[in-house]
Amino acid sequence: MGWTLLLCPQKAGYEPAAADRHRWMDNSLWQRLGIEWQQCNIEADPLPFPDGEFSGIYMGQIMEHFTYSPRKPLQEIRRVLKPGGILVIDVPNAGELHNFYRLIRGKNILYDYKKHYIDTEPTFYKGLPYFDDRHNREFTANELRVLAESCGFEVIRVSYIRSVRHGLRGFRRLEIPFIYIRDLVPLFRKTVMSVHENHGNE
Repeated sequence: MGWTLLLCPQKAGYEPAAADRHRWMDNSLWQRLGIEWQQCNIEADPLPFPDGEFSGIYMGQIMEHFTYSPRKPLQEIRRVLKPGGILVIDVPNAGELHNFYRLIRGKNILYDYKKHYIDTEPTFYKGLPYFDDRHNREFTANELRVLAESCGFEVIRVSYIRSVRHGLRGFRRLEIPFIYIRDLVPLFRKTVMSVHENHGNE
């Protein structure tokens, strides 16, 4: 699974912390930067932070890897957010232009079916199987709204994010015109991002 960064920017005078399920994150960027890091499977474990600890939380490209419903993880995130705290989620956009291209070629929008859905073996944690080495679900903007509202958040904004174009090398630079075309129509962009406010636990 990707990572969940519990975000309170240092430059603004906040103390940041991060959580991830993988042990290799021990020696990650977060530790080198002196950011508090905790190992946690957010689908199965409570977040190792007290109630109302954070002003903001960022979940970057993680929810599409969840094996089970994201309701419990979002409820746990809501617990550690202060009232008025902000949750930012970004996920792959199911309506992205390249997905239409894959469908008309007879392919699925998700990972290779045989490798990641037929032949793959789950990892077990607390007696439950997890399939985190693939996308189990991709989202539309409306689904992010429905999910957030069902977990007690107020939706502030849902938007489609323009692609990052710098850093492409070699033959990948040929993708740049396609990226510009895709970004012309917000619905076709690669990533959808939602911003939510926590109104406090009831």
